[in-house]
Amino acid sequence: MGEPLFDKVVILSGTSGVGLSYFRRLAERLYGDRAFIADYEDYVKDISKTGIYTVASKLLWSPNSALEVFRDAYNAMVSDAVEARRKGARVAIIETHLSYLSVHMLIPNPVIHRMIGLGGEATIIYYLDDFYHALLRMARYANENPKLHHVEGFIIDPLNYMAWRGLDHSLLNMLRARYSGVLEALIMSAKHGEDTHKRLLDYSVKPRLEGRREHLLAYVSHPITAIRKEYARLKQEGTLKSIAEHEFVKSFETFKRRLVRSCPSLVLFEPTTIDEISGEVGGGEDKYIVTREDRWPHERMRDYEDMYPVDIFDRETFGIIYGGSLSGQAAREAATDSILDWDEARPYYLRRLDRMIRDQIEVRDYEYVSQSSAVIAYEPIYRHRYIREKDKEWSPSRGVSKELARAESQSKAIYVVAEPRAASRFVKETRGLFGEKMIPIELSDPSSPDELLIVMRESGFC
Repeated sequence: MGEPLFDKVVILSGTSGVGLSYFRRLAERLYGDRAFIADYEDYVKDISKTGIYTVASKLLWSPNSALEVFRDAYNAMVSDAVEARRKGARVAIIETHLSYLSVHMLIPNPVIHRMIGLGGEATIIYYLDDFYHALLRMARYANENPKLHHVEGFIIDPLNYMAWRGLDHSLLNMLRARYSGVLEALIMSAKHGEDTHKRLLDYSVKPRLEGRREHLLAYVSHPITAIRKEYARLKQEGTLKSIAEHEFVKSFETFKRRLVRSCPSLVLFEPTTIDEISGEVGGGEDKYIVTREDRWPHERMRDYEDMYPVDIFDRETFGIIYGGSLSGQAAREAATDSILDWDEARPYYLRRLDRMIRDQIEVRDYEYVSQSSAVIAYEPIYRHRYIREKDKEWSPSRGVSKELARAESQSKAIYVVAEPRAASRFVKETRGLFGEKMIPIELSDPSSPDELLIVMRESGFC
């Protein structure tokens, strides 16, 4: 093998529906001609004169001819990349899928290994979004382009989508192991703020463009289930209309924004940028409805203004992608072989979906911990009103506990931030569980990260 074409290749990936083009355009704004930036699947469409899923499905029925299209598209992209390298580009940024879903079959991208080999180093940033918003984008595209959708025969429902995302995670781990020492694989939720997305791209790209790495990665862990349960109760009582009104959420969101703003080198990963449990609040045994009020607040809100509420069983919106080979009005009226006709089975379907969601939450949050240099545990013990303090006053959130145990096993820096005396007592009483490296930081104001920033700056982290 010859020398890699570029010093570094960064692959922007994810399932359909997560809005990958947004991140590619962001890279174009940030780096311009200093990097070769391309959408690989545009080359596939140019070569094949059809949609990407039409070509991907042929990998099942006519693999030789389909592989030829993928290879020709790759060679056409490399031809443009060579010209960009000649003009001085040292980094390539490529948008592509790790796998494709076609006719209920999941098909790995057959040239992803070649893309990794374009750089002396490689990073894959795998973007995620809430499954309901990814499906909503796909459904809207299909409804706007019914003829193209009918030709491609794209069929998907929430369970298929979760399986697709799960396969991609397995592929990501396989590639990480296969290219150990060369490839860094990161996950990133689309609902992080734009500044955080810019920082992650800079973390991946700037060391090769400018010879320096100035960004560091951290994960913020905090109670979620207890807050959500208390919010559901308070909403039912009429005390709260939105989870954003909850006192814990208000304090945490302000704390987080101030921390990110005050520490420009920090890439902060947040667990609630994926919130797929929120459908339970507005749903029930046979419903799954997500409203903006019930979903944990997130950045990039303007990009999602018209994407709430979402009812995953809405026939008018989702019939075309749930409805098999039917398209347009026919799918909306009949939705043959689709979950829209499974009225009696919906509770079972939703239980399976809930199990997949919860399994992926744990795997995803562990990934965030593993790819970070530090974990910030914010108020790890939330003394919610419906539990008497004397019963569970110092019992930490189960989710936070598991993430801190993972962080301790991987020798991460752990900052425990909480109200006065609570942080120190938590660290003292849990050293046997989470090790000796936890640093207690007592906040005079739960919405201000000032005390944390002092410690992080002293340690060179910020």
